[in-house]
Amino acid sequence: MQPIALQRIVNLSPGELFAVAADIEAYPEFLPGCVATRIRERKGNVWLVDNVFRWGPLPIRFRTRATLDAPHAIDIKSIDSALIDLSLSWRFHQHKDATEVTFEMTLNLPGPKLGLFEQALRQQAEAIERAFLKRAAQSSKIEK
Repeated sequence: MQPIALQRIVNLSPGELFAVAADIEAYPEFLPGCVATRIRERKGNVWLVDNVFRWGPLPIRFRTRATLDAPHAIDIKSIDSALIDLSLSWRFHQHKDATEVTFEMTLNLPGPKLGLFEQALRQQAEAIERAFLKRAAQSSKIEK
């Protein structure tokens, strides 16, 4: 499936946005469908993360590798599940007095790809982006 890419300019710094994206163990507090995350191993800027998401009635467990490039980018890729092939990336580029945020998501599941699946995936990506930006705005207000 083609990646879904969303871009937006926000009035927060790349560092503020990166801090929210790197707070992986807090994802269940604000990301839709995220039930649990646990950083299993940290080797420098590469973390192995155990995840549980709920899509519909079923929990889906999988492991990801998160590669952090503070404060510019985070790439997250599923690494051990036959059921889910997921890639997420966050990019934070200074844009005048604001930051251009790019969120890209690719999800490949086994079986035929239907138009409804792609529409649902786009809605999920948009929900993740909204939740992330809302959390970043809240975190920024708390720190100031």
